[in-house]
Amino acid sequence: MRRPSDPSNAAPCSSGFTLIEIIVVLFLIVTMAGIGVTALTGSLLTGKIDGAARELASTLKHARMLAGTTGEAQIVTIDLESRSYWIEGRPARYFPGGITIVFSDILHGDTQSGRHYFIFDPIGSIEGGAVVFSTQKKYVRVQTDPVSGAVIHREKPKS
Repeated sequence: MRRPSDPSNAAPCSSGFTLIEIIVVLFLIVTMAGIGVTALTGSLLTGKIDGAARELASTLKHARMLAGTTGEAQIVTIDLESRSYWIEGRPARYFPGGITIVFSDILHGDTQSGRHYFIFDPIGSIEGGAVVFSTQKKYVRVQTDPVSGAVIHREKPKS
């Protein structure tokens, strides 16, 4: 008779995972991580486009306020080559990478190059056009109303 502590009498050990089970779990983890990174990348671009539009709209509103308080015309320059913008006499700010920027003007149409200007008169009128920020999924338009001097910020998903 054999003793119960004899290793040859023990049942086969089934603790642990098979190689197939480990491979399947790793495949599921990698797939879920890939989906998460793709979704995160899209939201980062959406955040960039929203932030750039809000910052430009804020700068335009600031220039309008300065024109009214100083009694002098204020000029906001949009330089599409260097992807920057500024109020005359103030430091430049930069648009983030990864988004398309188009300046739209009634006289010259849409353009993606050159320098363009918004001129804010002390009496409240504005000369300028619109700046359109876009990605593959979304676009945001920042424009001014030439009569009232208001800065308008519109968002739309691309269709």
